[in-house]
Amino acid sequence: MNSKKDGKKDKEKCKCPYCGSHNIRIYSEYIMAKVKQDTPKPKTRKIKKGQVELPPIPEGEIFGAINHAHQELGDEDFKDVRKAMPLVAIKVGEECDKHFYSKPTRKLFHYYKEYLASQLSSAVETDHK
Repeated sequence: MNSKKDGKKDKEKCKCPYCGSHNIRIYSEYIMAKVKQDTPKPKTRKIKKGQVELPPIPEGEIFGAINHAHQELGDEDFKDVRKAMPLVAIKVGEECDKHFYSKPTRKLFHYYKEYLASQLSSAVETDHK
């Protein structure tokens, strides 16, 4: 370790076998370590110059489009992912074009699973009544 006079800072990388993501600062008699936080980086979209930025489609519009697909396919075919997801993608795309929205922030499959879970729970509640 390098030592500096008058208590000035001397940085060295940690040789920790687990992370290697923090710096150790050595003062004249004290050793201080600062661990970096594991915070996710915000997602940004690149916008080309002159390109219009549309707002993302709201979840209500997505679930409405999924409901249209459910009505078209019926209960049994809608539970088959191979048949349902292409139609869901088409319906959500139509809603985006119709109302001038950009694509959803999450993947459509997550919305599809949420819709199925809500339909199954509502079907169970109606059966018990």
